[in-house]
Amino acid sequence: MDEAFSVATSNDIGWFLFLEIPGAGISFILYVIGIQWTAPTTVSMVAMVEPVTASLFGFLLIGDHLTLI
Repeated sequence: MDEAFSVATSNDIGWFLFLEIPGAGISFILYVIGIQWTAPTTVSMVAMVEPVTASLFGFLLIGDHLTLI
């Protein structure tokens, strides 16, 4: 709870919002709009590949280590 409070009262709150709005907000809106115009099978394949690519990019770009769990 202390971490959430420190983020909300940080001097960098503008940067948090700047990263959140395009990164999560706009991309999610575009994803939902795209679902309406795409075949259900394609949408399900994209949804299934998302966690795999996120793990792969985390491993390749930021050096995150994958464990059994």
